[in-house]
Amino acid sequence: ARRARAAVGLSDRAGLLVQEVQAATPAADAGLQPGDLLVGLGKDTTPDTTPDTTPLLSCVDLAAATAAALDTHQPLVLSVLRGEDSRAVTITAAAPDEVQSTLDA
Repeated sequence: ARRARAAVGLSDRAGLLVQEVQAATPAADAGLQPGDLLVGLGKDTTPDTTPDTTPLLSCVDLAAATAAALDTHQPLVLSVLRGEDSRAVTITAAAPDEVQSTLDA
């Protein structure tokens, strides 16, 4: 995947490529888009990973961070590359009662 990104002029930085974002989800509300590259957990958006950011190298890392954020009722902050632009994306999960209401509908 890194070679494919480099071949079309995108960063060869390691990360998780977003293929789809479902509408009306916390990820969509936070502004994630297909083609975004999730490169870290935390607020750093510089090209070089700093101690404030944990590299995001696998879906296991993402699942563990998501579970921890849900357990502590904290937002999940991701370092994202969109093309060559770096940004921090904050995903806030729906309250449990909102999720239940959606499931009941």
